[in-house]
Amino acid sequence: MTAGRALPRTLVPLKDESLTGYLLRLSHRLEFTPLELGQVLGLAGGSWSAGLAGRLILEIPADRATQFAERAQLTAAEVDALTYRPDAGVYPAVDVTPYATVNIWTQRVVRFEPWLRNLSTRYCPRCLAGDGSIIQARHGGSWSKYWRFAPVFACVEHGRLLDHLCPVCAQPALTRNPAYSSQLIPLSAVAGMHPAACRAPTADRRKACHGRFDEPAATAPTTADPAILQPLLDLQARINSLLTGRDPREIVATSCGRPVTAAQYFADLQAASNMLATVALHPSLADPALPPMPGLERFYTELRAFAADPARRALDPLLKDHTYGRFGSQTAIPLDSAACGCLLVLADGLLSAQDPYAAANRLAVLFGNVDLSRCLPNIGR
Repeated sequence: MTAGRALPRTLVPLKDESLTGYLLRLSHRLEFTPLELGQVLGLAGGSWSAGLAGRLILEIPADRATQFAERAQLTAAEVDALTYRPDAGVYPAVDVTPYATVNIWTQRVVRFEPWLRNLSTRYCPRCLAGDGSIIQARHGGSWSKYWRFAPVFACVEHGRLLDHLCPVCAQPALTRNPAYSSQLIPLSAVAGMHPAACRAPTADRRKACHGRFDEPAATAPTTADPAILQPLLDLQARINSLLTGRDPREIVATSCGRPVTAAQYFADLQAASNMLATVALHPSLADPALPPMPGLERFYTELRAFAADPARRALDPLLKDHTYGRFGSQTAIPLDSAACGCLLVLADGLLSAQDPYAAANRLAVLFGNVDLSRCLPNIGR
């Protein structure tokens, strides 16, 4: 096929579909590899990379976006919606503006920002199985781009927490080959794989795992206390409503008694969760019997159970090798959806204080029982 011509067949992007998901579905329909499709669409090759660059999830350069739209027979708005550029005003982790003049901005935003899951994603098997239509039965449902956002831990539509591991190889979903971590899709040159297939590199890093993320028999993550599932879903529904707002100037939430925009709320939520994670994710820093805030004891207990379970924590790539004794450095939010949701409930509870002084008092109660002698020597390292 001539690279400059429109594709003979295409697909309409699904609701909230990611660029990764769209390329996987369309390449499956056309019987291309994702890399071949990227070359046809003008996304791969040239001075950027020999493959599909991971930075494309943030935004596609204008000239490439125009080629993509023409060849895939999409509108410019449809192409733009596959990236995080339209979300930058409401979710600070994907806003590249502060780094536009810095050579390493892509690394700082994409690779090291814990609130954007660039190297793997969460997922809902029922969403990936599709809605029963002919086209989705053949090529699967949507890989939601919001599943890569740290505060998206549940599927409200299906009333379940999100998975993050392959049921076959136990690697995080859409894990990239460590040798090519800058690529958008793992093993993008491998042919004949379903859009919901794992694609994680096997031991020799050349073959891909063929486990499926859309299997209906996949076991949903659970909480030790069934009573906290509905509050977790309620928080997720509220977070979703903030993410889908498109006017970054609109006041949509409160933080410590102050009216804030969605971007301000998410920045405060990240800061609050970072402070709470320093204590709650450390197995021995604080007294587990000390509740951080009245009425949220169950969530704190659930989070502490995760922190104290080496086997469960070892499955979380962001936390398994983390040195918990380094006070103030625990900024990674767990991939484990139950632990993530509980941490965010606590952080949101902190932000629900009537004013900054009340929030400070809540933190004082939590940190007042921390043995700083275990971690103070590491500050500033």
